[in-house]
Amino acid sequence: MRNAFESAREVYNELIGGRGAIPVATRVATDKDIQDRLREALDELREAADRVQGKKDHATRNALLLITGIALGLLFNPVSGSQTRKWVSDKVFGPSDDFTYQGNSTPSPN
Repeated sequence: MRNAFESAREVYNELIGGRGAIPVATRVATDKDIQDRLREALDELREAADRVQGKKDHATRNALLLITGIALGLLFNPVSGSQTRKWVSDKVFGPSDDFTYQGNSTPSPN
């Protein structure tokens, strides 16, 4: 935000400097350096406004959410979910018939 403000102030001070509107407009229209600096100041102001408003690139977050949703859909699919969970547990814990998912069973009181 500070960079955007400083750039805009530099351009403003250089342009106005005791001149009227017509000389300033003529200089902006003909001076490529002033045009480049104005473009830079506008870009910095846009970036600062986007940061303040919270507009960021959410591509990574959206991709992660999509992959998570697909994984959950595969794991909890009523048709193939149990087979998928067995395959994942075999890959993670090794092939074993001893490991079984108990679900939400509560321990019996003794």
